[in-house]
Parts: sequence; C-alpha cells; structure tokens
Amino acid sequence: MRVGFTSLASNTLICIKLDVSSEANCDFAFIGTLDNDGVSYDNGYYTRISGTDSVTVEIPVPEAGNHFIEIGYGKDVASDGGSDRAWFEIID
Repeated sequence: MRVGFTSLASNTLICIKLDVSSEANCDFAFIGTLDNDGVSYDNGYYTRISGTDSVTVEIPVPEAGNHFIEIGYGKDVASDGGSDRAWFEIID
C-alpha cells in the first residue's frame, strides 16, 4: 500500500507503528524507504519485521513537499504461521 503525505516543512519526521502476525523469519511486514518505487522482497525497505512483533519508526523527511512510503506484507510459499497479516498506524 502506498501512503502519500505532504510535509509542510523541511527536516521533519513521519512516525509509523507497524504490527505483524506471520511465519517467523520467512513472511514479513515492511516499511519502504521514503519516496522509493523500488521496494522488493529483499531490498528497499526502512524496516522489516516478522513473527509476532511490533515496531515504531521515525523516518526523516528532509524536504518539504509531497512524499510517499510503501507499507506491505511479503509472503513465501513454504508454510503458514500466525495470522498472515500486518497493520499500521501513522502517529502524530
């Protein structure tokens, strides 16, 4: 999912809480790096978590303007574990 936002000032932060319930070390939730169209299974992410975990990250936004971050879930085909889902919250 692409999350778009507008920063009204330079040198700000976007804070995101990410939770996951997945097969540990195989399936994962991720937050991509700022303004990156190239997020893939093995690169381009700011953070990645698996199993039953939660993380809150603050991502630097160096310039004012329109930006986006990709947030998603990657699954292998080996087996199932957990609920096979992720959810996130943008924190003000």
